[in-house]
Amino acid sequence: MLCKSEAFSQKNCDIGTFFPDQQFDQCNNDSWVLVYEDNFNGNTLNLSRWEIQSWGQGALYGNGGASREYNTLDNAIVSDGILKIIAKKETVLRRAISWKPDDEILEDGLPNLRIYNYTSSNIWTKPKFGHGKYEAKIKIPKGKGFWPAFWTFGGNPWNEIDVFEFWNEKDSGNNYDSTKLSKVHHMTAHYDFDNDGGTNMCPSSYLGVDFSQDFHTFTMIWEKNKIEWYVDGVLKRRDCRYYTSFFQETGCTIYAWNMYFLNKIFPQDPMAIILNLAIQNGDNSPNNSTPFPSQMEIDWVKYYQRNPCQNLNITDYSQFPLNNQVYNVMVGKSVIINCNFTVLSSQQLEVVAKNNITIDPGFNAIAGSLFNARIEPTVCISTLDRDTSNDFRDTLFPGLNIKNFLPLDSVNENTDIQIFPNPNDGSFTIDFGSNDYQDFSLIISNTDGQIIYSIAVFFKSDITVNLKNNPKGIYILYLQNRKTNNAFKHKIIIQ
Repeated sequence: MLCKSEAFSQKNCDIGTFFPDQQFDQCNNDSWVLVYEDNFNGNTLNLSRWEIQSWGQGALYGNGGASREYNTLDNAIVSDGILKIIAKKETVLRRAISWKPDDEILEDGLPNLRIYNYTSSNIWTKPKFGHGKYEAKIKIPKGKGFWPAFWTFGGNPWNEIDVFEFWNEKDSGNNYDSTKLSKVHHMTAHYDFDNDGGTNMCPSSYLGVDFSQDFHTFTMIWEKNKIEWYVDGVLKRRDCRYYTSFFQETGCTIYAWNMYFLNKIFPQDPMAIILNLAIQNGDNSPNNSTPFPSQMEIDWVKYYQRNPCQNLNITDYSQFPLNNQVYNVMVGKSVIINCNFTVLSSQQLEVVAKNNITIDPGFNAIAGSLFNARIEPTVCISTLDRDTSNDFRDTLFPGLNIKNFLPLDSVNENTDIQIFPNPNDGSFTIDFGSNDYQDFSLIISNTDGQIIYSIAVFFKSDITVNLKNNPKGIYILYLQNRKTNNAFKHKIIIQ
């Protein structure tokens, strides 16, 4: 399917001209690697991954403001493997911007402290992400005035891609049309190409099924050369970055000193993933038919990167300096970190390899950091065959140098740490009992010693682990106390 040049004819869509002074390749054909996901297991939202922006807890309304709810984490509920963002009709007195004084007059002409007639939630990932595949499985609510959205956003200049938005629809006479409710999928790019503070938008939409009746998988692929929107694997919109002078797709090679048309919608900076359920304002507000409370349900959220399939050997920190603004991922057939390398308490690093991960003395993950290492056999190939050459004893336990790890024959059972249920269907809970959970790291391996799951730092005294995508069988769970150097193991049976 070719990129759609007719999108430029839509309202506010913008193009420019581009004369490259050298030839370059704009395509990336590396494999997709799943580097970030949340399956919403457990009983609470993971606040190491998600947050509400302090400047936007209360939607601004008045003077044409578009939405009118107060956003709170209390309305983001996790249960039975589902995140529920719940919209309620209730009156609360809250600050629109949590850190500003009550009496400060905001951009909509109203004081910061104000009355809200609705509450909901608007959650952002703490890390930001660059080029990649953004995906979530979601069921939206149905009712006049609801404005569910799955989108990405990043700073100044304005960078925003709406994977989906649904709102009230109107007929040819500009009257509210309830027959289209929850059926019109809006896909929009917002951008400030010139970084002058003026935001443009390039919209697109289509009439689909009633998306409130079931879960659907919404996907947005943002790459250097194209942006694509999919629903349940079906392509719904595609925009290229460059077009020939005849508005044709360019292919991968951009040639020097040729004239191209430049699509200005492409983001310039990394973006956070955002999930929210807003309440529309004005004539679009809810009415007596709108069901409260209602919820947008999210089964999972995933982010993939394209990464080259090659061995990765880090011998100096300068080869892979950690960036606090984006999600940091090392990927390769085999990954070796052989240098002084520290993941600070405010930083994050994920290591993904097809065959094995070797981390030598000099590596440290400070308490409070987020460090995970996992073997993923499908990084470089499509088969599910597992490579059993990796031995757990030849790799690093997350956050602790391997030289300090107790030999496997010294590991003992610890009855104060409870694992239940066991046997299980792939989902089970770890309860640390009287132990200080913040001192522990975890690895789960198969019986061949291959690491399939790891957690560097725990943030609560009980945590639910989901291995439902793994084959049935026996697994070994290792817990290590980084302070005492004691290690404990448990046999896990998935059936």
